[in-house]
Amino acid sequence: MEKESTKKLKKEVGQRIRKLREAMGLSVYEMGHMLNINPKSIKGWETGDVRMKLDSLIKLVEFFNVTVDFLLGIKD
Repeated sequence: MEKESTKKLKKEVGQRIRKLREAMGLSVYEMGHMLNINPKSIKGWETGDVRMKLDSLIKLVEFFNVTVDFLLGIKD
């Protein structure tokens, strides 16, 4: 069973991903196409239902031009 703190972190990260994506005016499908990532995975990250792999995290921070600390909610 997943810890509450892990669930909370996944949800917070997902909210940041969604806000960044929406700020760029992209749909889940457009972003998925641009990053060669399944849109279902992106939607799962945004809802906190899917665990992200490290290579995907790296793609996202490069794509959004943010730090890992920002995406993980460690720093604003």
